[in-house]
Amino acid sequence: SVEFDAAVIKERLEVASYLHKGVRIAFEDESTGEKAVFQHSEGLVDYLKKIVGERSATVVHEAPFALTRENDESGIRVDLVLQWTQSTDEHVRSYVNGIPTGSGGTHENGLRAGLGKAVRNYIDTHNLSPKGVTLIAEDIREGLTGVLSLFIEEPQFQGQTKDRLNNPELTSALDSAVRPALEHWLNHNRSVAEAIVGRIILSARAREASRAAQAEVTRKTAT
Repeated sequence: SVEFDAAVIKERLEVASYLHKGVRIAFEDESTGEKAVFQHSEGLVDYLKKIVGERSATVVHEAPFALTRENDESGIRVDLVLQWTQSTDEHVRSYVNGIPTGSGGTHENGLRAGLGKAVRNYIDTHNLSPKGVTLIAEDIREGLTGVLSLFIEEPQFQGQTKDRLNNPELTSALDSAVRPALEHWLNHNRSVAEAIVGRIILSARAREASRAAQAEVTRKTAT
């Protein structure tokens, strides 16, 4: 229907206003007379606040981690915001040249690799490793909410829906961009970093307790 198409267009324009910080986008539906203006001076930071609010998530730290890397010799522009919450799942929205990549891809793989290394390095450097429990990647990312936006010259999309990025070079590019920046941010925001690490350790302990409980149920059932 016309209403549905207008709603989709309106939603896409709103997302575009977040991805292009400060740009003013005007929308008018001539069939209904509806008008709207989208403009967000904080770009992805504003988008992250909207997502966290929609998910009714309690944040672990108020100020999010934000990274902007302008186009360099590789022709890649990276915009990223991350914030840990008390939710039990990971929620990251990614875009390439404004196109949503709902199935992820090499850029998200690089993000997760760099994030994991940065957090582990911080924990090891400050002797914060918990006793009696081993941290895994899922513990580090539990409750993580974020938005990743890339602008690249030649994106290679995969699948019929074209919602997965397949550029192999972007895994290492995102890894090398995210790891040092996030580690620097953690080291210069110690109270925030300790709150994040505390959240991660709680996640690991809960996972271990759940596994132990499941093993006990299995043992009793077998008996």
